[in-house]
Amino acid sequence: MKVTSIVLAAVGSLCLGSAFFGCATSPDNPSMTDAAYSATAPGPGMKKTSDLVFEYRRQAAELREIARRLDLEAGLYAQSQDQEQAARNRDLAKNAISAADAADQRARDYQRQMPHGQVY
Repeated sequence: MKVTSIVLAAVGSLCLGSAFFGCATSPDNPSMTDAAYSATAPGPGMKKTSDLVFEYRRQAAELREIARRLDLEAGLYAQSQDQEQAARNRDLAKNAISAADAADQRARDYQRQMPHGQVY
């Protein structure tokens, strides 16, 4: 039970961190046009953009690993007849996968802003 609490705390902090990070950097504001959004992108160095690509990809990888572990734990709980905990872990795994997909999408969005051929 203690491991699940730790995993829940980790998923929660990653989701919360990515939400704060994403809110500050994403073009989800419907009042912003693509031109206005590209105007707010980092300038000549593009260092910040490449850092964002790297960070979002790292977050996605971590979230996928957490989801894998939660799914594994869910299988163990299901074998030990704790179906309620198994269902909770599977739901958390689905949420982690959704957050990872969102982080991957943001990484792709920022990757498109970088000059062609630039490696981060």
